[in-house]
Amino acid sequence: MEEVAKLEGKPLKGGHGDHHFNNRDEVGKEYGLSGSSVGRLLKVNDLIVPLRHKLDNGSLMFKVGIQISFLTEEEQQLVYEQMMELHVKLTMTMAIKLREHSGELNLAMVRRYLTKTVEPKDKPMNIKVPETLSKKYFKGKDQKAINDIIEKALAAWFAQTGGEDV
Repeated sequence: MEEVAKLEGKPLKGGHGDHHFNNRDEVGKEYGLSGSSVGRLLKVNDLIVPLRHKLDNGSLMFKVGIQISFLTEEEQQLVYEQMMELHVKLTMTMAIKLREHSGELNLAMVRRYLTKTVEPKDKPMNIKVPETLSKKYFKGKDQKAINDIIEKALAAWFAQTGGEDV
């Protein structure tokens, strides 16, 4: 962008974030984009050619591409090769982890970030109680009372059968 500003004879203007000068805003207005969007579009141009192709054909999400564009060319090449070898689609979580370690990435780290599965958080389990049992044992009871009954019944059952450690 500095080169563009110099060619146009316009002084660079200070700012914050990715608004270092007004040119992005001006270009953005011309195309119906914000200056930030222009900056992001310019940044993905830092991707190596194979990753740009993946971006173009939709197999790499734009936001993920932005994160990966901050890696060195060598790191991007390593990521691309491992994506292909491992048949992995980059996720935002992977891209953020990779970017956090930009400048120090090696084969082992890239493989770890591309293959590490995120443990799912414990989701509450919904259990359906048949209507006949619900009417028989829980009629007129509020949710707290029902939960207490179920917990006591399960604790007694597991204690009797020697099952789950409670």
